[in-house]
Amino acid sequence: MLLIGALGSAACFFPATWFVKDSVWQLGVAIAMMLVVIGATTLIVPAVYPELFPASVRTIGIAIPYAVSVAAFGGTAAYLQAGMALRFGDAGHIYFGIYTIVLLLVGASTVLTLRETLGIEL
Repeated sequence: MLLIGALGSAACFFPATWFVKDSVWQLGVAIAMMLVVIGATTLIVPAVYPELFPASVRTIGIAIPYAVSVAAFGGTAAYLQAGMALRFGDAGHIYFGIYTIVLLLVGASTVLTLRETLGIEL
């Protein structure tokens, strides 16, 4: 599911962006489309994260990397998008979309390296 969510988000990013023109219903459809593929990731994340760390460091092992990555990438996304729009004009949204898709593909490749924990004592 994580892989489906990451690849689905990457595949739907530009179509959803280009679908939004000048109507509220277009925005609603684009948001709904992206929420379906993002939902594939967010449904399974609470089950995957605890399996990454032993019980003795699980809380801190999840909390610190999650907080740092959300602050580094999510917290700066609006500034990066605005900066690209100022620097590159109309092409700025395309560059930001490429940046977003590259990050989604990095996430998808990371999912492929996760170890199987079925039958292993956590």
